[in-house]
Amino acid sequence: MIQDTEFEIAEVGSLLSETRQRAAISFSEYVNDAVNFLSMDGSRFDVSLSWKSAEEISPNPNVISVQARASDNAKEGGSSSVYQIRCGGFDDIVFLMAAGLSEPLRPVRSIASGGEMARILLAIKLAPTLRNRKEKKNTHSSHPGGNTSMEDLGFEVTECTHEGHQSPVHFRGVSVFDELDSGVGARVGNQIGAALRKLSHDGGQQVLCVTHLPQVAARGDFHLSVKKRLDSHRGDYHSVGQQRKIVIDALTGYDSRVEELSHMLGLGEAPQGISAAARLLESVSHAQH
Repeated sequence: MIQDTEFEIAEVGSLLSETRQRAAISFSEYVNDAVNFLSMDGSRFDVSLSWKSAEEISPNPNVISVQARASDNAKEGGSSSVYQIRCGGFDDIVFLMAAGLSEPLRPVRSIASGGEMARILLAIKLAPTLRNRKEKKNTHSSHPGGNTSMEDLGFEVTECTHEGHQSPVHFRGVSVFDELDSGVGARVGNQIGAALRKLSHDGGQQVLCVTHLPQVAARGDFHLSVKKRLDSHRGDYHSVGQQRKIVIDALTGYDSRVEELSHMLGLGEAPQGISAAARLLESVSHAQH
């Protein structure tokens, strides 16, 4: 009875691993498309799947070992051996990243900065959405310089109007991004903003993003201003001190958004700043027409 059960586990685990190997190839392709679109120049993404033999892992009551035939890319080269299987199957899955064309692939968790990690996460979350678009295309081209364009990836971004609107998408999850625009300029920021909007409107995600770039903020359906303020307060024994407070304002009107975007541009309430911010909002608004 136990041998029969172990045989069934090995069969199911092997089938799951083969399915994952096929999925990893296409998944890596779509993530690399998104990485390219986000202008992470020369970066490459890949997925590593491997099995661990029983000798490699110390005894664990939550882990069982079964005899199975390793797949072609497994360490044993196709031989039959005893491998560890957990509730998720045989596979140890590691996301790999190379920061440049000449760089080797390394685990993402060991090489990515905070901003890079956030952009990689965005690329990973975009992959299922890009798959549906790309499968409808027989070919796709890239602009000179190797950067994939919005049109190449099927970006049909519906921008918000001045009054804003709610997407009819039924959200399947929540994605929170911080430091996503760390170390990037306005051009890449514009692409990041478009990608975030696509994730929300086409990918079924409720997206919350902390950003310092007006090109990203202008693409949101809703804009919240978060500021820190020092307030005087009276403490024990009537002592007077200062307390830091976080103030969050919902910018619901067109004028308030324009004013905040002007501040984000570094131009305050100067006429040229208000004019530039208004043009920025209008530029993303006109894309839907």
